[in-house]
Amino acid sequence: MSSNGDNAFELFRRLADITGAKTDAALADQLGVSRQTVANAKSRNTVPFRSFLQFAESSGYSLDYLLLGRGVPKARLGEIDAQLLGQILSTLREVSKNEPVMEEIDSSPFAVSLLYNSVIRRSPNWEALYLNDLNKLINDEVDKILQARKLKE
Repeated sequence: MSSNGDNAFELFRRLADITGAKTDAALADQLGVSRQTVANAKSRNTVPFRSFLQFAESSGYSLDYLLLGRGVPKARLGEIDAQLLGQILSTLREVSKNEPVMEEIDSSPFAVSLLYNSVIRRSPNWEALYLNDLNKLINDEVDKILQARKLKE
Protein backbone atom coordinates (compact mmCIF):
# COMPACT_ATOMS: atom_id res chain seq x y z
CA MET A 1 0.00 0.00 0.00
CA SER A 2 1.10 3.52 -0.59
CA SER A 3 2.71 5.24 2.36
CA ASN A 4 0.43 8.22 1.65
CA GLY A 5 -2.70 6.14 2.05
CA ASP A 6 -4.15 4.28 4.95
CA ASN A 7 -3.77 0.56 5.32
CA ALA A 8 -6.72 -1.76 5.79
CA PHE A 9 -6.21 -1.79 9.54
CA GLU A 10 -6.79 1.99 9.70
CA LEU A 11 -10.00 1.72 7.69
CA PHE A 12 -11.33 -1.02 9.93
CA ARG A 13 -10.27 0.98 12.99
CA ARG A 14 -12.23 4.01 11.76
CA LEU A 15 -15.24 1.80 11.11
CA ALA A 16 -14.96 0.33 14.62
CA ASP A 17 -14.62 3.81 16.13
CA ILE A 18 -17.78 5.17 14.52
CA THR A 19 -19.89 2.05 15.00
CA GLY A 20 -18.64 0.92 18.38
CA ALA A 21 -17.78 -2.52 16.94
CA LYS A 22 -15.33 -4.33 19.22
CA THR A 23 -14.80 -7.58 17.28
CA ASP A 24 -14.33 -8.75 13.70
CA ALA A 25 -17.80 -10.29 13.92
CA ALA A 26 -19.28 -6.90 14.85
CA LEU A 27 -17.38 -5.22 12.00
CA ALA A 28 -18.62 -7.91 9.64
CA ASP A 29 -22.22 -7.24 10.75
CA GLN A 30 -21.77 -3.54 10.00
CA LEU A 31 -20.38 -4.30 6.53
CA GLY A 32 -22.79 -7.12 5.72
CA VAL A 33 -20.01 -9.65 5.20
CA SER A 34 -18.76 -12.69 7.06
CA ARG A 35 -16.33 -12.48 9.98
CA GLN A 36 -13.91 -14.47 7.82
CA THR A 37 -14.06 -11.79 5.11
CA VAL A 38 -13.01 -9.15 7.64
CA ALA A 39 -10.26 -11.36 9.08
CA ASN A 40 -8.93 -12.17 5.60
CA ALA A 41 -9.00 -8.51 4.55
CA LYS A 42 -7.06 -7.50 7.65
CA SER A 43 -4.46 -10.25 7.25
CA ARG A 44 -3.97 -9.46 3.55
CA ASN A 45 -4.08 -5.69 4.13
CA THR A 46 -6.87 -5.35 1.58
CA VAL A 47 -10.14 -3.45 1.76
CA PRO A 48 -13.58 -4.73 0.76
CA PHE A 49 -14.41 -1.42 -0.97
CA ARG A 50 -17.86 -2.46 -2.12
CA SER A 51 -18.84 -3.31 1.45
CA PHE A 52 -17.54 0.04 2.71
CA LEU A 53 -19.43 1.76 -0.12
CA GLN A 54 -22.66 -0.03 0.78
CA PHE A 55 -22.13 0.77 4.46
CA ALA A 56 -21.67 4.46 3.64
CA GLU A 57 -24.76 4.52 1.44
CA SER A 58 -26.96 2.85 4.04
CA SER A 59 -25.61 4.62 7.12
CA GLY A 60 -24.86 8.11 5.88
CA TYR A 61 -21.20 8.01 6.86
CA SER A 62 -18.80 9.86 4.59
CA LEU A 63 -16.63 7.82 2.23
CA ASP A 64 -14.04 10.58 2.49
CA TYR A 65 -13.83 9.83 6.20
CA LEU A 66 -14.14 6.04 5.99
CA LEU A 67 -11.57 5.54 3.23
CA LEU A 68 -9.22 8.48 3.67
CA GLY A 69 -9.74 9.69 7.23
CA ARG A 70 -10.64 13.17 5.95
CA GLY A 71 -13.54 15.40 6.80
CA VAL A 72 -16.44 14.71 9.09
CA PRO A 73 -17.55 11.11 9.75
CA LYS A 74 -21.28 11.71 9.33
CA ALA A 75 -21.94 13.37 5.99
CA ARG A 76 -23.96 11.89 3.18
CA LEU A 77 -21.10 10.51 1.06
CA GLY A 78 -19.15 13.76 1.26
CA GLU A 79 -17.80 14.70 -2.13
CA ILE A 80 -17.35 11.16 -3.38
CA ASP A 81 -20.01 9.93 -5.79
CA ALA A 82 -20.89 6.33 -4.99
CA GLN A 83 -21.90 5.45 -8.56
CA LEU A 84 -18.62 6.67 -10.06
CA LEU A 85 -16.57 5.00 -7.33
CA GLY A 86 -18.41 1.73 -7.97
CA GLN A 87 -17.68 1.95 -11.69
CA ILE A 88 -14.01 2.67 -11.04
CA LEU A 89 -13.75 -0.32 -8.71
CA SER A 90 -15.46 -2.57 -11.27
CA THR A 91 -13.06 -1.43 -13.97
CA LEU A 92 -10.06 -1.97 -11.68
CA ARG A 93 -11.21 -5.51 -10.95
CA GLU A 94 -11.43 -6.25 -14.67
CA VAL A 95 -8.00 -4.77 -15.39
CA SER A 96 -6.41 -6.57 -12.44
CA LYS A 97 -7.22 -9.89 -14.08
CA ASN A 98 -4.56 -9.10 -16.70
CA GLU A 99 -2.27 -6.70 -14.82
CA PRO A 100 -0.86 -7.97 -11.50
CA VAL A 101 0.28 -4.47 -10.47
CA MET A 102 -3.37 -3.41 -10.45
CA GLU A 103 -4.00 -5.57 -7.38
CA GLU A 104 -1.83 -3.18 -5.37
CA ILE A 105 -3.63 -0.15 -6.82
CA ASP A 106 -7.03 -1.75 -6.30
CA SER A 107 -6.30 -2.38 -2.61
CA SER A 108 -4.99 1.12 -1.89
CA PRO A 109 -7.52 3.76 -0.80
CA PHE A 110 -5.04 6.47 -1.75
CA ALA A 111 -4.55 5.10 -5.28
CA VAL A 112 -8.29 4.63 -5.78
CA SER A 113 -8.81 8.21 -4.60
CA LEU A 114 -6.21 9.51 -7.06
CA LEU A 115 -7.85 7.59 -9.89
CA TYR A 116 -11.27 8.93 -8.89
CA ASN A 117 -9.97 12.51 -8.83
CA SER A 118 -8.28 12.05 -12.22
CA VAL A 119 -11.55 10.92 -13.77
CA ILE A 120 -13.40 13.87 -12.22
CA ARG A 121 -10.76 16.32 -13.48
CA ARG A 122 -10.90 14.94 -17.03
CA SER A 123 -14.68 14.82 -17.15
CA PRO A 124 -16.48 16.85 -14.46
CA ASN A 125 -19.80 15.95 -16.12
CA TRP A 126 -19.05 12.23 -16.17
CA GLU A 127 -22.73 11.45 -15.46
CA ALA A 128 -23.54 12.51 -19.03
CA LEU A 129 -21.15 9.95 -20.51
CA TYR A 130 -22.36 6.65 -21.84
CA LEU A 131 -21.09 3.68 -19.83
CA ASN A 132 -18.65 2.68 -22.62
CA ASP A 133 -17.21 6.20 -22.70
CA LEU A 134 -16.89 6.26 -18.92
CA ASN A 135 -15.12 2.89 -18.96
CA LYS A 136 -12.76 4.16 -21.68
CA LEU A 137 -12.00 7.25 -19.59
CA ILE A 138 -11.29 5.11 -16.51
CA ASN A 139 -9.14 2.71 -18.58
CA ASP A 140 -7.17 5.66 -19.97
CA GLU A 141 -6.41 6.80 -16.41
CA VAL A 142 -5.47 3.25 -15.40
CA ASP A 143 -3.10 3.08 -18.40
CA LYS A 144 -1.42 6.29 -17.19
CA ILE A 145 -0.90 4.70 -13.78
CA LEU A 146 0.56 1.57 -15.36
CA GLN A 147 2.87 3.60 -17.61
CA ALA A 148 4.08 5.66 -14.65
CA ARG A 149 4.73 2.45 -12.69
CA LYS A 150 6.76 0.98 -15.55
CA LEU A 151 8.85 4.14 -15.81
CA LYS A 152 9.71 3.86 -12.11
CA GLU A 153 10.86 0.23 -12.45
